[in-house]
Amino acid sequence: MMIKKCLKYIFLWVIIFVFSGTNYYLFCHYGRDIKFRHLSVREGLSYNNVSGILQDKKGFMWFGTLKGLNRYDGYVFKVYMHNPDDSGSLSSSRVQCITLDKNGELWIGTDSGLNKYIHSKDYFKHYHHIPGDPGSLSHDNITCILEDSQGILWIGTVRGLNRFDKKQNRFTRYLSYPGDDSTLSDSYISAIFEDSQGQLWVGTEKGLNRYDGENATFLQITHNKNDIHHIPQDRIQVIFEDSYGVMWIGTVRGLETLDRKRNTFIDLDKTSNVPDVQPGSLIHSIYEDQRGKLWLGSLNGLYCWDRRTGETYQYFRVPFHPLSISHNVVYSIYQDRQGILWFGTWGGGINILDLGKT
Repeated sequence: MMIKKCLKYIFLWVIIFVFSGTNYYLFCHYGRDIKFRHLSVREGLSYNNVSGILQDKKGFMWFGTLKGLNRYDGYVFKVYMHNPDDSGSLSSSRVQCITLDKNGELWIGTDSGLNKYIHSKDYFKHYHHIPGDPGSLSHDNITCILEDSQGILWIGTVRGLNRFDKKQNRFTRYLSYPGDDSTLSDSYISAIFEDSQGQLWVGTEKGLNRYDGENATFLQITHNKNDIHHIPQDRIQVIFEDSYGVMWIGTVRGLETLDRKRNTFIDLDKTSNVPDVQPGSLIHSIYEDQRGKLWLGSLNGLYCWDRRTGETYQYFRVPFHPLSISHNVVYSIYQDRQGILWFGTWGGGINILDLGKT
């Protein structure tokens, strides 16, 4: 297996580095050396736990962290934090997700409400859960945000899914009701995704859900230990469709693929030409780059799968080496318009990979 080869290279590199002091760097992709550049608190990032990455229409890079929202112009960071004396500041500095809608507006999910960035005035508009108001957010702790192809904003929280009507400034709530299989399988929303057919999928702590927009109901797809074709693990982390139409589901215990016609899962151990991922790896993020390579962020490093060759490469942090990935927990992945890949880690800041320069 290609991962085993990579592990051998890493072990060999560590031995050479420790005993010779020579400055080698890790290689495992495109037949060339891979060199990661880093951005961390040393360069001005507000915090090294990076929850989200995107590029706006003006070319600015935005990074959500657990201690502030960061705008980066390629040279310096501008940091936005919660200020209790400023009603136009972020509702909380703990940024848990960010997204950009089709109008170029930036939406920020925090542990204390939803925020919309008003660029012209450089301030944030807040949306909160209001007790007694069913048209407000179902909960202030935001976990994920998606704008679908119809321009509808969907907001996941620790207690329910919310559909936002931008014109009316009202939210429609979707919750889990035990005993009612037409509702969500769980109210803790961990992932929201719209596939190429316009179908909305919702991941929770207790299974996957397919939304029926006409009836405002859900089809629950949950673990069944007596059926090998059901999802092996209910705790969904990420949902993604690649350019070949394959649906990938990242869970706390690995990577799965979904057969959407049958609503069943495919056993990757019995399938050829799939990513060779370490069993039991928690998959945080999945991203396909402009060259068709599939990148997986996990608790055990960064994976890259080349469908054409069938090869999978795994990147680890190499201690004391300035060009390896900075941390093994890779939480967010993004490719900008220039083709540069950005990887947000959970403790090591941001890693930048420019394949054109490696």
